[in-house]
Amino acid sequence: NRLGHIDRALIMLWLDGYAYEEMAEIIGLTRSNVAVKLIITNSEINSNKINQDGIANSNTTPKDKGVGLWLGNSAETTISDSTISGNIIENAASTNENAGGGICIEGGTLTINEATIISGNSSGYGGGVYQADGDFTMNGGTIGGTGENAGCTAEQGGGVYVADGANFTMNGGSITGNIATSTSNPALGGGVCVAAGGKFKMQGGSITTNTAKDTTNATNNYKGCGGGVAVEVTKDSSTTNTVTKIGNFTMSDGSITGNTATNGKGVFIMGGSSTQVIDSIFNISGNAVINSDNDVYLQGSTAKITIARLKMPPIPLKQCKTI
Repeated sequence: NRLGHIDRALIMLWLDGYAYEEMAEIIGLTRSNVAVKLIITNSEINSNKINQDGIANSNTTPKDKGVGLWLGNSAETTISDSTISGNIIENAASTNENAGGGICIEGGTLTINEATIISGNSSGYGGGVYQADGDFTMNGGTIGGTGENAGCTAEQGGGVYVADGANFTMNGGSITGNIATSTSNPALGGGVCVAAGGKFKMQGGSITTNTAKDTTNATNNYKGCGGGVAVEVTKDSSTTNTVTKIGNFTMSDGSITGNTATNGKGVFIMGGSSTQVIDSIFNISGNAVINSDNDVYLQGSTAKITIARLKMPPIPLKQCKTI
């Protein structure tokens, strides 16, 4: 009853899969007015499944993206007091065409507030949330969980995958119990995977008890990297692995604890060639906490960390040869 008649009608049309242009024509608004704001409150989006070779569930939703919720067309979306769980892309390989078991963001902004649970979702990239572009802000709620099968699962970004050009800001809430695992491809970022060109700013909340599982046949020897957070670079193999684009992770508050991985239980920072100088891609300051049981792994001789005015116990750092 808190929503007006037009708002309720827009949400019903959106849930039925209408494109914004169609919704505008039906309601009698402009397309830009339709796309201004979508609010989801006290809702459940559960137990949807789609095969990676399946058919799109509507003409506005890519067939292998956002099984629970697909957001595009520059919408501004706020989710509060809602549950998105058990949504699965079956047989999903880690490509951006098999992305976002719970939510896929391909335009506009998404804000998640308190009492929102995104759990038990699965896909190739971003088991909980796949962010292709736009801005994603997490003020509260949980991505994953502590119960049986509560965590989200993907080959890269078990909880959240931040793609090239996307911005993820975490102010509160928890990313917990998620898993990055694979039998053939690199398993990166049990909690969060930041792709080359993506940006993750952590200003609060917690990333805890996530896992990047060892994989026996992973390419480039990336076997379970970044239990909490993995930050990637793009390399040009024709120029001795010269880095062409970097991911960026800035942490000024919040905590990273109790995560597990083969390399970088807390944070894994991917490096480039031994002769290349690149900008810092992991900046940590303020009240940020990374517990002593969660090391920060700097891969290669060029990966860097900047530490400024930090109020925390020492972090175990590892710098290893390029793998």
